Amino acid sequence: MRVRCLSNRRADLTTPWPPTFGIGAPPDLQTDLEPGKEYVVFGLWWVEGVPAYVLAGEHYSRYPKPYPAELFAVTDSRPSVHWRVGHWSWPASARCAIRSEVFIGPEAWVADPGWYELVVDGEPSAQRVWGQYKRLVEEESGSAGVGQ
Repeated sequence: MRVRCLSNRRADLTTPWPPTFGIGAPPDLQTDLEPGKEYVVFGLWWVEGVPAYVLAGEHYSRYPKPYPAELFAVTDSRPSVHWRVGHWSWPASARCAIRSEVFIGPEAWVADPGWYELVVDGEPSAQRVWGQYKRLVEEESGSAGVGQ
């Protein structure tokens, strides 16, 4: 699956985006994506109920990030054969009531929602699995290097 960035500005969102994901709070803040550029989709994540594409942005180093889906147009809707579907739920905490999220993406992430944090933190085995998955999805989409 591939998408084209329509906008990288928080001000263009019609659905509130959780401030902990990708775009800060002030309306003038922007993502690290380039409008008009096409990106490979590595996963689909409903972040606190808001649909997002998991992409490697312009400042990609070692992990992907979720970006609000409404900032993109789908240019190739074929799902990856490497995607798996998962649903995570956590008990209520001081920060939120029941937290429940749907995720479609790498098997390791679907099996363990904490796996993403291992990738972000640079844990070697998680980085290795992520790198292999990233290459497979890029090769499959015919877009190795798109969005990098």
